[in-house]
Amino acid sequence: VTDHGLAGATVERIAAAAEVGRATFFRYFSAKEDAVAEGMTGHWLDVITAAIAAQPAQLSAHAAILSAFEGLGDDFAAVGDGTVSDQVRELATLTRSS
Repeated sequence: VTDHGLAGATVERIAAAAEVGRATFFRYFSAKEDAVAEGMTGHWLDVITAAIAAQPAQLSAHAAILSAFEGLGDDFAAVGDGTVSDQVRELATLTRSS
């Protein structure tokens, strides 16, 4: 996806990058859009989980979550930098047209 954009990403390219065959790809995903969405969601889940885990143990759960999200400002700002937001828009368009 990074090299070819969402429209240029094929099941074959995604499967090759993951070092699996088409059949294995389709065991986990029904379409390329599902795989791309999972990759994007998984990335943000990892970022958020790591940010929360990095908070001091003495903070309440509520305070830890607030502090973690305050620290993620730069990461979330990148969504508006044109690159990530364009990919999200393209994914939404491809998903609607499928």
